[in-house]
Amino acid sequence: MALNWYMHLEPTQICSWKDLVAAFVKQYEYNDDNVLDRFQLQNMEKNESETFKEYALRWREIAAQVEPPLHDKEMVAIFINTLQSPFYKHMMSSVS
Repeated sequence: MALNWYMHLEPTQICSWKDLVAAFVKQYEYNDDNVLDRFQLQNMEKNESETFKEYALRWREIAAQVEPPLHDKEMVAIFINTLQSPFYKHMMSSVS
């Protein structure tokens, strides 16, 4: 998301590093108030309108924001536990 924001900046608005820092802070300062925790991540669900890949990418993006950061094994366990059938059955059969 940050790369997309950066790539769409107007070059005329950024004349120095200080300008870039100010624009970045203005764009993303809301994240300070929106720190996610493990409980919120565990309660995520795949929307009917999204593909499994879209859900996995959305989930991963949110997981990267969880404080304190997740360890890989914990991240996998939480992700698998958010899945409903048939995705859960598919994931569990590929783990075995």
